[in-house]
Amino acid sequence: MRYDTWMAIASLALHVMFVIYINSLYMALTRPLAIGATIAQPWNMMIIGMFLFGIPGFGLAGVAYLLAKGLARKSEVRRAPSMIIIAQGAILLLGMINASSIEKVMNDYYIEALTNRGEMYLFSIIPQLFMVGSIPLMGVGAYLYTIKPKQQRFKSNL
Repeated sequence: MRYDTWMAIASLALHVMFVIYINSLYMALTRPLAIGATIAQPWNMMIIGMFLFGIPGFGLAGVAYLLAKGLARKSEVRRAPSMIIIAQGAILLLGMINASSIEKVMNDYYIEALTNRGEMYLFSIIPQLFMVGSIPLMGVGAYLYTIKPKQQRFKSNL
């Protein structure tokens, strides 16, 4: 496989890890409280997940797009990264929709604590921002799928 396909796979893996991380964090915040099982700083955990998995996934998708567009000479070569980028956008969109639905059943203790610190609106806006970001990602993948192959230029002897 070519570099563009590997970059697309790496960006897909980052966003799959981000979806799993955010959904498991939100699920942990829905559980009843137990002694020693309280999550102390959920907003810090959200930031860590965003900067480890979420934002770099967009960067690697951009690199995969640029590599696929610049290096490929045949349309078959471009189809693999474009389909992976489209799948990445769809997985991110569905995962953030699921996280938004989980957020509505969060434990009252966490809702009260996050509201007192002014961080509760951030728990609802982060999945929405990534939902909005997944739509252009699918558009870039669809555009990459429709690009025509580059034409070979021949030098004339005249």
